[in-house]
Amino acid sequence: MINREECVDEKEVRVWSWGAGTYGQLAVGSVHDALLPQPVPTLGHHGVSLIACGGAHAAAITDKCDVVTWGRGSGGALGHGDIATIPFPKIVHSLQGKKIRYVAAGWNHTAFIAENGKIFTCGDGAFGQLGHGDLKSCSTPRMIIELSLQTVSFVACGMRHTLALVIGGETSTVFSFGSSKCGQLGIAPSTTNVTALQPLAKKSQKECIPKQIHKLIKDNVSCIAANGDHSAAITDSGSLYLWGKGYAGDPDIFLPSLVAGNLSFCQVALSWSQGLGLSRDGELLTWGSSKCSQSGLESRIQGAVSYDPSLTNPDFTYPEENQTRGIINQNKVFFIGGTSGVNLTSEASSHNDDGWVRHVGNSEEQSLNLSCLKKNDISLDDRYSVNAQSNSARPRIWRVQGLEGIKVVQIAAGAEHFALVSDFGAVMTWGWGEHGQLGFGTDNDQGFPHEVCFDGSPNHAKSACSIRVCCGSGFMFTIKEYHIHRCLRLEGI
Repeated sequence: MINREECVDEKEVRVWSWGAGTYGQLAVGSVHDALLPQPVPTLGHHGVSLIACGGAHAAAITDKCDVVTWGRGSGGALGHGDIATIPFPKIVHSLQGKKIRYVAAGWNHTAFIAENGKIFTCGDGAFGQLGHGDLKSCSTPRMIIELSLQTVSFVACGMRHTLALVIGGETSTVFSFGSSKCGQLGIAPSTTNVTALQPLAKKSQKECIPKQIHKLIKDNVSCIAANGDHSAAITDSGSLYLWGKGYAGDPDIFLPSLVAGNLSFCQVALSWSQGLGLSRDGELLTWGSSKCSQSGLESRIQGAVSYDPSLTNPDFTYPEENQTRGIINQNKVFFIGGTSGVNLTSEASSHNDDGWVRHVGNSEEQSLNLSCLKKNDISLDDRYSVNAQSNSARPRIWRVQGLEGIKVVQIAAGAEHFALVSDFGAVMTWGWGEHGQLGFGTDNDQGFPHEVCFDGSPNHAKSACSIRVCCGSGFMFTIKEYHIHRCLRLEGI
């Protein structure tokens, strides 16, 4: 009798979900919140490689390049031809055979990229975020005709807008469509010489056909991100651009603005009011502020980060004493001058040493942070706005604390919570926790990154070959892929 051994390499995928589950977005068949990670066997059996989470729905790519969707079906976001809510993964039949390789989800819309670079969208189209040339919703994925001649590489969905990245050779093009109320499309009407901080006209606040972002035409963009009313892009050289709704009271940014020229980024993740940037050295940086200040989260987050002025703009110098440069914007006159950095003249005003200006007028307080602008960034021109050539309204950049000795390899953001994966396989979360989306067994907020336990032990994560986290508005998924080497002993004659 001859005995022999046969060895095979197998891939095993395990998926966990937790957080808000009211619309079945946790993919386990229930409509309840989960305060701790729970296994999702169905997605594991599908061998999913990528999950995209939206407002209360999600989509995943299977090992056969099919797409499954689940959760809230408002506007037809699930792509099944109706608006039904589904608490478990269901294959999108209209996309079968198209070999989908990338997917993104917004508040109530979803985008899919096929292997050939064609892009399909479905869901709520009231703001033009589907890119079909109208403001209609669509419950079955439709190809975006305007991009049919392009080979789309990546797509990102905000609350009511969409970005599409086309990479070809040594060049790239970023297209945007949907709501531009806060400047999140990064485009300007062709008839207007719009400037970086100048609001678009009302008729231009919706774009239902993809438009090229010309401000990025000279940059080789390799990564895009969107969430809420924010947008971001990273270039091959590691430069980070932000545009859209202003952070921490800053003005909205209507054209892409370069951030922190002395840093090199490889990933960016956006929440509704904060951003995370991962440097190529594995350092995690943040900007903005939390909307959860009423629950005490904002003060804890501020205590969890350290501010280094050199991160924002190392070339910044204040004007000399009594020297002023002005901006006239929306009938308010702002001046920079003096050693304290900012003076404001227009009704009542006050300012602090941190560079924030408080303007009180018409019973309404407004804030503008000008502390990180170069002196020459501010100019008075005949359009009564910040000069379009300036890289203005840059947010302050902070280092996330509590990660000493930890190298971050992946980041993700929901509405007001964040997640990361470390180089040794730990999944860590922090931020808003009302629905249990932090995975700690409570609904408390958390100001510092803490490790999530899977199957009762955080060490379980360290045996996985690859780990990926993805955040929805108030929920989360983690995918762990294991490579298993099995040897079977066979008996023969």
